[in-house]
Amino acid sequence: MADIKTVGIVGLGMIGGSLGLGLSGAGYCALGYDIDDEVQNIALEKGCICAPISDFSALDALIIALTEGNTLSALEKYVPQMKAGATVLDICGNKRAVAGCMQALRQEYPQIHFVGTHPMAGRETDGKSFGILKATRRLFEDAYAVVVPIAGDEEGVAVARELYGALGVRGVKLASAETHDRMISYTSQLAHILSSAYVKNAKAATHQGFSAGSFLDLSRVSRLDARMWTELFLNNGDELKADIDLLIENLAAYRDALLGGDGERLERLLEEGNAYKDAADKNARARREDV
Repeated sequence: MADIKTVGIVGLGMIGGSLGLGLSGAGYCALGYDIDDEVQNIALEKGCICAPISDFSALDALIIALTEGNTLSALEKYVPQMKAGATVLDICGNKRAVAGCMQALRQEYPQIHFVGTHPMAGRETDGKSFGILKATRRLFEDAYAVVVPIAGDEEGVAVARELYGALGVRGVKLASAETHDRMISYTSQLAHILSSAYVKNAKAATHQGFSAGSFLDLSRVSRLDARMWTELFLNNGDELKADIDLLIENLAAYRDALLGGDGERLERLLEEGNAYKDAADKNARARREDV
């Protein structure tokens, strides 16, 4: 197991900044780089990083906290500068393209370790202000982190477990890139599309006094960084389209029951929803995994 002391973070948005705060608080030396000098200065002022990255060959681990397309470019740029034994991680919301790139680089640079990761944590943002301003030291506490092994690289997985453990995650879930993208389409991407579609109703502007937890829960993630999420949706479009199609099919069943005044069918559909939710909760409790 490598001795990880110095961790570099490329991309100092909300996730990258929070990684820096959390790792610094856990005793690591967190260095950072962002293409925007103002963002990098804010990260220094907030204590997200202790200094800019000046030498990539001095890093024990490098976390690339960028969007998917930029992550692919960053991998090609920075991996050749890493020292032997260092570990490279990403945090992208889709995994197939990034894992493929890492697997190719692993063949070219066998002395470097690679691992895909996706921390299941975040805060709502519209992308119109610097994400670093929403960075928080405790963002990852009690969250899960999905870890995608690359070409059987056990060292990379061990480093990911160490770093996310230091951040206070509840558990680590190992998955292939394909499984990750199939599941995240449903648990995250579909939820954001549903929320965005739901809030597109004139009644939303006058909900005050007529709403409680249901409106807040369903509309919460309708505020998002449109450019970033568009990339995520398009790059996982095959999985996401299938989930949207099933959602439309299920919604149509409720609508048809209403149109037909079929109370018996409507009640049956609602009870089916109860059963699916109960099974999901029971399975989640039974399969909780620790770091």
